[in-house]
Amino acid sequence: MRLRLALVLFFISTITTTCYSQESSAEKPAEVKPFLFEGTKVAVIPPASWKNVPPKNQMVEGEFRFPADGKESIRITFSRSGGSIDANVKRWIGQFEGAKAEETKVDKKTVDKLTVHTVDVAGTYLDSMGGGPFAPGPTKKQENYRMIGAIVEMPKGQNLFIKAYGPKDLVEKTKADFDKMIDGITNK
Repeated sequence: MRLRLALVLFFISTITTTCYSQESSAEKPAEVKPFLFEGTKVAVIPPASWKNVPPKNQMVEGEFRFPADGKESIRITFSRSGGSIDANVKRWIGQFEGAKAEETKVDKKTVDKLTVHTVDVAGTYLDSMGGGPFAPGPTKKQENYRMIGAIVEMPKGQNLFIKAYGPKDLVEKTKADFDKMIDGITNK
């Protein structure tokens, strides 16, 4: 009798624990940590749908991909660099062959007392297979690509660059999340 009672209590406890943990995990969204730019007070909270991956080169401080899995994805990078805003915007647009001026959008806004320049461009992306803009190598043409990016002006030091690029349809799927992330930049 005691053995039956012990088994019944064990099963009830197991079922209750399993149901509770499934309900708890369904109610709690995945914890998303802010991306902090070292040496600044600027923080960005990437969308939970982006997967954090190791940066492909030393110029990139943080790198993500969307969707997390799948054959195709877009690359999202966080970095800092110098140079004028205009020169960097022109360089980004210049990475696209066949970009139409009427479809290319360049804007400026203020987010938490920081000036943010945004760029949205599409066409055939000239993907540098080298070490970035300062050590270019051969290029691979990627048709039907799009880039959405933001340059955050910093009062002291290098500007912050956040950009997402890849197949147009995938960039469109995360554009609302990208815009929400940019509008949520904090400077505390």
